[in-house]
Amino acid sequence: MASYSIAFPKTYAGPPLARCRIALTGRGMPADPDTALLVVGSPDITNPCPTAWNMTATAGRVHG
Repeated sequence: MASYSIAFPKTYAGPPLARCRIALTGRGMPADPDTALLVVGSPDITNPCPTAWNMTATAGRVHG
């Protein structure tokens, strides 16, 4: 399984991320649900957090 740690800003106001699909379009990944990464579990939130990025989600996909 290829896995990634993806950081989200404190201002994130989207839906809950557990079991969502994420496409890293800024990294050249197509915005296609079939190839997007799957969030594993619930994101971790760091409080207090001195930076603008306080939420980390682990996402990945299985090859083969």
